[in-house]
Amino acid sequence: MSNNLENVKFGLIVHSTNNLGDDIQSLASKQYLPHVDYLLDRERLKKYHFKQKVKLIMNGWFMHNVKNWPPSKNIIPLFVSFHLNPNKAQKFLTKESIEYLKRHEPIGCRDFSTQNILEKNGIKSYFSGCLTLTLGYKYKFKKEGKKILIVDIDPEIYKYIPKYILNNSQIKTQEYYSNDFISYIRKFSVKNKIAIGSIAYNKFVEYFGRSSHYYKKRLKQAEIRLKEIATSSLVITSRLHVALPSLAFNIPVIFIHKNIQDPRFSGLLEYLNAFQIEEFKKYSNTIDWENIENPNRDKLQILIKNLVGTCEIFIEKGSVQ
Repeated sequence: MSNNLENVKFGLIVHSTNNLGDDIQSLASKQYLPHVDYLLDRERLKKYHFKQKVKLIMNGWFMHNVKNWPPSKNIIPLFVSFHLNPNKAQKFLTKESIEYLKRHEPIGCRDFSTQNILEKNGIKSYFSGCLTLTLGYKYKFKKEGKKILIVDIDPEIYKYIPKYILNNSQIKTQEYYSNDFISYIRKFSVKNKIAIGSIAYNKFVEYFGRSSHYYKKRLKQAEIRLKEIATSSLVITSRLHVALPSLAFNIPVIFIHKNIQDPRFSGLLEYLNAFQIEEFKKYSNTIDWENIENPNRDKLQILIKNLVGTCEIFIEKGSVQ
């Protein structure tokens, strides 16, 4: 680490959702940081106040609580792989928010949809792709190539996958509920346990979710999932942040989703073997399961190289004003 970075403070965006994909996005930015001084919850970025400026890679989905936007003036952001939910864009893009984004343009967008929204609001932006595509920058795993990884596919899909593939598969979920949460939920009645999703989880986060211990456990679990992805011979998933890390490690991936036209995917599908559920059911018997390759690999490498360069330049700028 160069001397001029030793005194620079770096933050890492962390999450309190029940989606491990958010933590995988945190790992994607963490690999560029020479050190992590602060763990900053995505939903509380307006509330952080430091004596010294803090540099922060702002990648991922923004955000549930738009009242906590824009971020603290003490945060020096790099906007790359930024995604804005179209359904919340109007509430998100207040006059204050637009002025803030303009101060930090150009904004690197994870998808074409976000780019179009920002440009319509006069904000200079470009398609950067997702930072999880660069997870191979730091994370290195020995290629095992034995097991097939299946993550959160629609139940009806299983009968269209060859039996020999299923027999050699490990089935996982991207939903994250820590042991702390499980212990917490046991205190409730059986009726309340049905609300194990958003309501109960949000209450848990309110009381326990903002400790560094909690965030670090999530990041550790994300690293385990990353290794599972990188050491598989094939990945089949409906989760974007399982599919894109697969590309980072050049693992063949089949992406199957109920709405392949979701704006979140725009600009990214050309690098995936992507199917609508009904389309997969129709064409699954034509797939050469022994020789699956990801499309447009050469073009993807250019996207990855540009992402890496953008992050490296941001980090190496050294001291902040």
